Amino acid sequence: MITVKEYADQQGKSVQAVYKQIRAKENAALLENHIFLQKVGNKTVKVLDDEAIEILNNASRQAPTVILQNGKDELIETLRIEKDQLANENKALLVKVAELQEQLLQEKDNVKLLQQEKIALLEEKQDDQTQQPEEDPKVSFWSRLWHRN
Repeated sequence: MITVKEYADQQGKSVQAVYKQIRAKENAALLENHIFLQKVGNKTVKVLDDEAIEILNNASRQAPTVILQNGKDELIETLRIEKDQLANENKALLVKVAELQEQLLQEKDNVKLLQQEKIALLEEKQDDQTQQPEEDPKVSFWSRLWHRN
């Protein structure tokens, strides 16, 4: 047999939480004959027997399950809808990326063609310049004025 405070310390709970668990509707009837008052020094404390400890331990294991069930189906449905929307957005973005990649490849090919065309024109210009005869050296103004070459 242990006190409520000792039980709370063992379970890592506050004394108030243990008393709340004891007063809970589902536990109150089961614990009726398993909690005793005992005088310790000048204080009177509540003492739990082994069966009371077992009842409280079982009740604390079952409580989280009930809490988790509330609203679970609605949350699952909301998340499922959101997942579907995100999957559709993802598909649309993949299609758009593929289209943009295709456009990029076409532009790349256009740039290559323009570069080849430019190179060809530059080569033609260079060939034209090498084939043209050399011009007479420039005659200065004074030479022309005095008719000297």
